[in-house]
Amino acid sequence: MRTSILAGLLLAAAAWSQEAKAPELTGEQIFEKSIEATGGAAARAKVKSSIVKGQMELGAQGMRGSLEIYSKAPNKRLTITRIEGMGEMSQGFDGQNAWAKDPAGNVRDVTGPQLNVIQREAVFNADLRWKELYEKMELQGKGKVDGKDAYVVKLTPKAGAPMVRYYDAESFLLLRSDLTANGPQGEFTLKTMVNDYREVDGVKVAFQMTQQLPMGTMGMRIAEVKNNVPIDDAIFVKPAAAPAPAAK
Repeated sequence: MRTSILAGLLLAAAAWSQEAKAPELTGEQIFEKSIEATGGAAARAKVKSSIVKGQMELGAQGMRGSLEIYSKAPNKRLTITRIEGMGEMSQGFDGQNAWAKDPAGNVRDVTGPQLNVIQREAVFNADLRWKELYEKMELQGKGKVDGKDAYVVKLTPKAGAPMVRYYDAESFLLLRSDLTANGPQGEFTLKTMVNDYREVDGVKVAFQMTQQLPMGTMGMRIAEVKNNVPIDDAIFVKPAAAPAPAAK
């Protein structure tokens, strides 16, 4: 009799434990919590344009430079990179077409898989429009980023290759993102670590980023963020190529 009573108590305790256990979050719920963690949808929706300026350094090579990013709703973006000893490079998206300009002044159209990435990056407040951009978000489990527990979420876009994001299991702030990129030597996984979140106009922004590239590690430190400033649409338009040097 005592044995049956004990068994009954154990079964009841096990059932209670299962009921009391918090349900596992879904990928979509984690993503929504990350939006709230950065200030919420309402605060982010108030931002219609931004200008970001900062410094960058390519680790092993010791190369330094500056970075400027101009973004404007609904989907315009221009990135200007100036590297000491190399010159200026830029990449833009005017809402329909993507282009890139090298230090020599050569301009080319961006197509293929890289175009999908640029189009997605150009969507202003893309996180708020995730249902338009992604087919699904799947929780892959938990991982570690710099010693922090993180939810690992796989995002499958409607166009382009999937990406994986790591969200802090406590704060739900983004800690790292992995995506497939293309370089001179072919495809590679671009890993971006983000930290040092600061509030700008009610929205938390990561001021420190580190990217792992085939040629080494690149660090970026944001110095200035200005929101809702006028930006001329002309800067996003593909520029004319530099004239060829005159023959001697």
